[in-house]
This record gives sequence, structure tokens and C-alpha cells, in this order.
Amino acid sequence: MRTSTAPSAFRITAILACSLVLGSSLGCHRDPNKVKQKYLESGIRYANEGKLKEASIQFANALRIDHNFGDAHFQLAKVLLKEGSIMPAYAELLRTVDLQPNNVDARIQLGNLLLAGKQPDKALEQAKAVLALKPDNADAYALLAGIAAAKGDRATAITQIEHAISLDPNRSAFHTRAKARSEYRSSPFGDRSLKNSMSACDR
Repeated sequence: MRTSTAPSAFRITAILACSLVLGSSLGCHRDPNKVKQKYLESGIRYANEGKLKEASIQFANALRIDHNFGDAHFQLAKVLLKEGSIMPAYAELLRTVDLQPNNVDARIQLGNLLLAGKQPDKALEQAKAVLALKPDNADAYALLAGIAAAKGDRATAITQIEHAISLDPNRSAFHTRAKARSEYRSSPFGDRSLKNSMSACDR
């Protein structure tokens, strides 16, 4: 066990040390905005490399400088989602949309989490907010399809996912959801079949 965990522990320690050095070297500029931006950019690089723990550290460093830094809250939420830390990610997404009401991507992700948490009405609020900002947002219509399926409204679910496909025909996930149309028609379970099919696509 020591052999397998030591490299990871060493890497995290190294990142913390580098963070301190980065903060120290940037501190002389006396510009918190530049410092927090450097931490954000560093975190994004780590996230793109799949180094999620290191990315989290850098986003946390940015938030220590400015706890209202919406971009850092959103990037941290995405890392937490990748790690499977759903509740912390949910909290970060809530904070993001509070600070950045026009952040469409954050609202879509928040809406999907709310839908997965069996809160379709709250998910609907996020979908409507997105469409108010971007009326042709395909993800918002896909979210509406999931909401309709959760409520047992199969006709609306099909209409909404087909509209999402018309807006973004290259999204394979949308086409997978649309297959629910034929599944519920041939299934003796009706609405339950459609709902399960749509939910599986969200995962």
C-alpha cells in the first residue's frame, strides 16, 4: 500500500509547495486579480491533464484570494463532478450561477443535477433561464426532454429531444435519447420505459 500511495502523496505535496512558491512570487505584484487568474489557469491545465486533485488545489487557492471568483467556483464544480463528489459539485454550481447568472453551461449542469436528484421543477427553472439567454440552446431542450420524461409526459419528451437534435444534429447523446421514442411504443411498460431510457442517457 505504501508503494502505491507514496507517489501520489509526493505529487500532491509538490503541488502544494509549488503553489506556495507561485503565491510568493506573484505576491510581490500586489495584484490579487493577477494572482487568482494564475491559479485558475494552472488549475485548468491540471484538469485538462486529468490531474484532478492538483486542479482542485489551484482552484481553492484562487478562491482563497477571492471567494466570489465565479470562474474558479465553476471550474472546481466540474472537477468535483469528474471525481463523483456530487453534493460539493452541486454547492459550487449553485454558487456559480449566483455569481454568474449568465453562465449557461453552469445552469445546464446544475439543471441536470437537479433532475437526477428528482427535482424536475427546479431543473425546469434552470432550463428556462438558459433559454431566456439563448433561445436555441440544444442542451436546454435536452434538459426539457429529461424533465418531461421524469414527469411521465412522453409526447413532450420526444418533441423536446427531437428539437434538440434539430439544433445540434451531431450530438450522439441526443440521438440515443431519441431512441426512447420507439422503445416506449413497443414496450408494455410505457412511460416507465421512456423515463428509464432518458435517464440512462444522462449518465
